[in-house]
Amino acid sequence: MAGAWKADIARSQRHPANQFQSATIVLEVEGDDLRMSDLVLDEAGREERHVNTIRADGRERAAEPRRGYSVRASWRDPHTLETVGLKDGQPIGGAIYAVSADGRTLTISADQQSIVLERVSAD
Repeated sequence: MAGAWKADIARSQRHPANQFQSATIVLEVEGDDLRMSDLVLDEAGREERHVNTIRADGRERAAEPRRGYSVRASWRDPHTLETVGLKDGQPIGGAIYAVSADGRTLTISADQQSIVLERVSAD
């Protein structure tokens, strides 16, 4: 899963409220710790950058600095990560990150979207 990934817009189903023009994600994996850095060009052409670090150990952890929000992440298998977002302990969404068997494609599936990314480089 580690490496740089670029969204294939033609093969993706973007969320109706997030019709971004392009997206690149860099995933760094060290044990159960994942650092996700993304660069998104939104629908209006503005750049958005985010960095998130999560621990995929199945435990609920605060999503700082957002009060009341937390994330629970766990590995389904060596190629699939499941995340669940919670607000005040109640699930509000989530995503599945799945790498294809050949390691060339990462698919992020969530409510009303399925983003297909192609590997740009391996870590």
